[in-house]
Amino acid sequence: MSNFKLKPIDSLTKKHFSRDSFLRDLDPFYKAIEETAASASDYSEKQAFLNSVYERFFQGFSKKQADTHGIVYTPQPIVDFMVRSVEEVLKTEFGRSLSDKGVHILDPFVGTGNFITRVIKEIRTSALPHKYKEELHCNEIMLLPYYIASMNIEHAYLDRVGEYEPFEGICLVDTFELSEAEQASLAFMVEENTARVRKQRRSPIEVVIGNPPYNVGQKSENDNNRNRNYKVLNASISKTYGAASNASSVSKLDNPYVKAIRWASERIGASGVVAFITESGFIHQHAFDGMRKCLAEDFSRMYIFDLAGDVTRFPQYAGSTYNVFGIRLGVSINILIRGGSNTATTPSIRFSSMPPHWRKEERLRALDKLRSISSVDWSELEPDERNTWLTQELRSEFKDFLPMAGRDGRTNEKGAAIFEVNSLGTNTNRDFWAYSFNSSSLMANAAKLLGTYNDEVTRWTNRDRDNETPIDEFLTSDEKRIKWSSTLKQAANRGILLSPDKSNIRDSTYRPFTHKLQYFAKYFTHRRSGQEHIFPQGRSENLLIVVATYGRAPFASFATNRIPDINFFVEPAQSFPFYTYDEDGTNRRENVTDWALA
Repeated sequence: MSNFKLKPIDSLTKKHFSRDSFLRDLDPFYKAIEETAASASDYSEKQAFLNSVYERFFQGFSKKQADTHGIVYTPQPIVDFMVRSVEEVLKTEFGRSLSDKGVHILDPFVGTGNFITRVIKEIRTSALPHKYKEELHCNEIMLLPYYIASMNIEHAYLDRVGEYEPFEGICLVDTFELSEAEQASLAFMVEENTARVRKQRRSPIEVVIGNPPYNVGQKSENDNNRNRNYKVLNASISKTYGAASNASSVSKLDNPYVKAIRWASERIGASGVVAFITESGFIHQHAFDGMRKCLAEDFSRMYIFDLAGDVTRFPQYAGSTYNVFGIRLGVSINILIRGGSNTATTPSIRFSSMPPHWRKEERLRALDKLRSISSVDWSELEPDERNTWLTQELRSEFKDFLPMAGRDGRTNEKGAAIFEVNSLGTNTNRDFWAYSFNSSSLMANAAKLLGTYNDEVTRWTNRDRDNETPIDEFLTSDEKRIKWSSTLKQAANRGILLSPDKSNIRDSTYRPFTHKLQYFAKYFTHRRSGQEHIFPQGRSENLLIVVATYGRAPFASFATNRIPDINFFVEPAQSFPFYTYDEDGTNRRENVTDWALA
């Protein structure tokens, strides 16, 4: 296996970049794919085969990469609908076409090349040679899909013009990293690929189209599979979508599809079209209110086509039977337009949704029949003052009600809120180790985990300093001995040793009417969420109102005098305490504002 990994890397660093020399060691595998694809009877059959290879390889062989990059191919009816819609928007809004010279088109997450190959079919044959050489662009971060996309795009061109021509518009690069001041991934790239990336960066992109990854984060720290941190792009999201939000938590903005929309918003410049199929949470959820506000400011017209399939909204109509991707997340086709003939100061937001009970096949057939956005029955959305798009059945006076608390546990901008401090429940990130009905078994679990942790800290501290293995790869990932979180890894990296202590056992309300004991301690508890100031000691007097506000749980409230878990109502819930303390248990303060009780 080591030779399999090293040989492509060695090839990658050489000066040649032709497909034959670049991937010679994998030729038997790739030729088998190419021969099978060539035997397909038509374009759609070939696409389906290559998509299946792509998705099944990563889901079966490299689950971590599949999770991080959201690998799932786009069904052809969706691709067809989106490409036709972009062509229509270019004609009606800009008086242009995908075939016109000067219209640069980019798929930043090309996968197997579905969108670019479909664009090739849409472009006039006479215009195709120039477009193919100069104005079609795409990026891919992983080697296998990069190769399949190259082959797919080149075959699509061959089918149209009858001549083979290598495709020079594809870059092996992380699209999000292109926003950063320095592209670290270019350092090891061959000169020709670097030149392609630089050429693409100079190109005036007018159309961005594709299927970005959807993934809010790794499922387990033991997986060592975090989403990458992009300082410039994350800062841009924080200054825009995050700053404009009134939500108590904006952590959901870390999802790659949100990054993709922000990146594309900046990439198209003063005018252009962004066409993405993404998770649909940004349409409905309160956490995305700032994103909705910014989208309404950034684009002059938007078409949002909700394809449904969201398990959190319609649990009886979700999953592989109903969702177009066979996933638990709802998805939507989003056509976002900047500039063009619609120059009104008030943005136009047009919305339509498919019935939740439709099966996947019905949704795809409907897209085939509709063909493009011109045939969809749209309704016009008018955002309210809270940047709400779809749940405006709330009574008009709702906006005048006092908030329970301000954002991030603070009072709101006017200083008016019932509670001065609010908090999430504790996020242990290791419930198996941190909760029990029995104090003896809880202490045994805590002692076992901390014993493993201390052994790993000692091993890390005493390692050979010439060993450059990162801590994520150095530490054991045996979940029978320990469950890591980023907080615990940070403590390990600093050489902090931890000892089990019975005084850390606290009463907790794990779920409504389910009381458990919790091992509650700094570092061991991944996120204490301010509960150390609400229940600083084992018998601290307090009372909380716990409220479920979003997700799979309907609205609910619960009163408890114990530490609540973050997923108290299955999804994260907010808690509002009557008192707060210093962490040592002193200086008890009333949390309810004086005038709120008046």
